[in-house]
Amino acid sequence: MNTTDEQNVENQKKKPLKKASNIISTITLIGIIAILATVLIRMLVFNKTDVFGYKIYVIMSGSMVPEININDGVIIKESKEYNVGDIIAFESKSGKSVTIHRVIDIQEENGQKLYKTKGDGNNIEDRDLVQQDQIKGKSVGKIKNAGNILNFIMKNIVYVFIGIIAIITIALIRRLI
Repeated sequence: MNTTDEQNVENQKKKPLKKASNIISTITLIGIIAILATVLIRMLVFNKTDVFGYKIYVIMSGSMVPEININDGVIIKESKEYNVGDIIAFESKSGKSVTIHRVIDIQEENGQKLYKTKGDGNNIEDRDLVQQDQIKGKSVGKIKNAGNILNFIMKNIVYVFIGIIAIITIALIRRLI
């Protein structure tokens, strides 16, 4: 067998792997497009700001320093149970703002749990107790200095999604050609 025949045999062996790789990458790209489209529709049509149950809030004050700094992004997930020591996000009674502070005590009144909170960087605890229905969730992580990026994305969400979908679509078309 000469070198050309050996290369042809080798190429024939690689064709199924290359074809499988192309199919997998195409399916992955279609999946990513479907997820991005779903998230975009949830945000624009249904005004849902969570992604698979997670929300990100950008910290605007120093009340949680040194644990969480100004401009950090805090990842919040709903929970059925909140404990002393948890960092929670809760709506103000007016519903106009969200605060992220640590639970320092749990009290019970008329069968309802009430949470006493305090910012790690504050000298005094929060004045009002937090009711269960005010709680958005608890912190499951943070993204250091993510505020600028997150603020840009949220202000330009439609353009960001259109750009991402365009890039993925172009990549998909190039793969198919």
